[in-house]
Amino acid sequence: MKETSFPKERILTISASDYFLISGKKPTDFRTVGVHVNGAEYGASYPTTNCPFIDIFRKHVPEGTEVVVAYNSSAGGTVDEPDGFTVYLGQGTALIPREKEGRLASKLK
Repeated sequence: MKETSFPKERILTISASDYFLISGKKPTDFRTVGVHVNGAEYGASYPTTNCPFIDIFRKHVPEGTEVVVAYNSSAGGTVDEPDGFTVYLGQGTALIPREKEGRLASKLK
């Protein structure tokens, strides 16, 4: 997991096809990578990071990503206090420009 977080404003709920239409770019301009993250927050008697789930998700977006599309998240769990817990699931599709991907690969050589 990398140190810096992907910008929230680049995580979109629109589809990839809508993004291509809006941006004027083509699907062949990108490599796609699924981003799937789950996390849990526990009740008062457990240590917690108190970090919003979207901030956890942002840290899992691959380097070089232009935008994440089709983002959705859900939560569920128990409500019995103080030891209840919530499980979070988030997923989206990272669009990584093929030209950027090539530059990253050449840096690693």
